Amino acid sequence: MISTPRIFGDGVAARSTIGHIGILLCRDGDAYDIALFRSVGRSSWGWLRTAAAEFGLEFVTTS
Repeated sequence: MISTPRIFGDGVAARSTIGHIGILLCRDGDAYDIALFRSVGRSSWGWLRTAAAEFGLEFVTTS
């Protein structure tokens, strides 16, 4: 994960993949937004929560 502010600054977006799924990753202050197709949302969410738990990361969801 890119977390250094001088490399991935506030308001910057990048395309990447999580597993085999294409995403858009946007930095918003100390948080990151992940955008992906709705059709893969449920499976991606489960995979991401499981992977993040290994590192003690916390998720905050918004509507």
